[in-house]
Amino acid sequence: MRIAEIDLLAQHTPESALASIVETMPALDGGIVGAELLAALGDRQAASVTLQNAAEREPFAPLAARLLTLAASHAGELHEQLALLDEALARSPGCADIRWQRARTRLGAGRFTDAVADLGQLEAAARGSGDRFVVCLRAGNMLLQARLPLDARTFFEKSLRYSPRSSDASTGLARAFFALGDGRRGVALLSRATLLSQKAHAPQPSALIELAKALAEYTEDFPAAIFHVRSVPFGVRETIAARALEGRWRHQLDDVVGASHAFSLAREAAAQLPLAVVAEESAWLLEAALFELDVRNDARSAKRYAELALQAASSDPRAQQVFRRAARAEQASARELAAPPPRAPTVATTDEEAIDGQVERTPTRTAAALDFEVPAAVPAERPPIEDQSEHAQPAIRSDLFDETEGEAVDEARIESLTDRVRANPSDQDAVHELCSLLERAERHLDLMALVSARLEESTDPAFRSDLLATRRRVLQRLVRTCRDEGRTGEAEMYEMVLAAEDM
Repeated sequence: MRIAEIDLLAQHTPESALASIVETMPALDGGIVGAELLAALGDRQAASVTLQNAAEREPFAPLAARLLTLAASHAGELHEQLALLDEALARSPGCADIRWQRARTRLGAGRFTDAVADLGQLEAAARGSGDRFVVCLRAGNMLLQARLPLDARTFFEKSLRYSPRSSDASTGLARAFFALGDGRRGVALLSRATLLSQKAHAPQPSALIELAKALAEYTEDFPAAIFHVRSVPFGVRETIAARALEGRWRHQLDDVVGASHAFSLAREAAAQLPLAVVAEESAWLLEAALFELDVRNDARSAKRYAELALQAASSDPRAQQVFRRAARAEQASARELAAPPPRAPTVATTDEEAIDGQVERTPTRTAAALDFEVPAAVPAERPPIEDQSEHAQPAIRSDLFDETEGEAVDEARIESLTDRVRANPSDQDAVHELCSLLERAERHLDLMALVSARLEESTDPAFRSDLLATRRRVLQRLVRTCRDEGRTGEAEMYEMVLAAEDM
């Protein structure tokens, strides 16, 4: 038996250890060691029977109760588990761990009233307000997880009576009210819990996000929700969700520039986290990609979000779908940019002999297609048509290709500088050059997002002064563009931002 126990603890093959037991006794008489070996081989029912046999031979009641509890954990059916737990509590009525397990099993079996009775007995058996607070808080969380919010509310209220300044109890009671449909009381309690946690220590990022979601869902107070998600620090896994939620709510407030900036911060946060974490939060990146595609019509930015999500979760079909859509949109935009303008229509005339001073004419191109002015009368000895084509058509196409090539070079440089700034946000030379290129390309929203992000993180007075001047120019151009296109509401929003900067 001792050798088999050593093999079990050393995690050697359970078959050989069980064989050594069977050589000396029946496997069902192997006690805890035999039960664990049988369970390791997949025979959980035999493991349960082995533990029951050991409990029958055990004279010490608390130890026998523990053996029956282990037997219940290996039993297959819920009614078998409950019968074994009832017997265990009959052997040791004061064992709180066994009662907790029976309450949990009763909840799983649908015997809610009996489970609540067990939890009430645990509260009554606890000594002092501190222990009762812990019992009520744990019971409330257990009942809330079992989707019994009314009973959970009762235990959370009791826990608050035992410890009125507990942020955990306030949070639990708030969740119970949310489950009961009383959103406003839930928001008030969740705000109180956040305030209490701020006094004791920094609030958890998950609690800030939960409060922000509640404010947005139940009160539609989007500014307050944005304030709370912006309190989530950079560098934690919740940063992606916090910045993406800010982008979603700013979009609902018609702040397209602010939404794009918030989504870009979510991408920067994701780029600094492990891929395993990014894979779990990839839905936020896909939401940002769809925002760039559907709202801002910026296929290049959308592709960056989708690329990062696909890099972290390569088998996600939704990430693959969004990436393909963004790539197709980017290719379509590139084709539109590189396509030459339509050629001017040609006018063909029949040859006419010069009669009475009229000039003989042959099929020729219109003046709009030529880079020189056609005289009223063409001399008889004019250059061949091939010579004219050398002067006219290639001149127009070379200008077009030069312009397209320059734009392509700028786009490639913008993409390179964007990656450089993302890797090192304090690179002021790269930021200045990127601002100049974005301004020349008239990508005002991207420039606004870049400048706003750098203003939040930079402390250099001269650098901030340059960024503020750039942002002011961009806002003024956005106001003019929105006015010209009839988007009065968006223009007024940019004017408000300008006025706030002047104050």
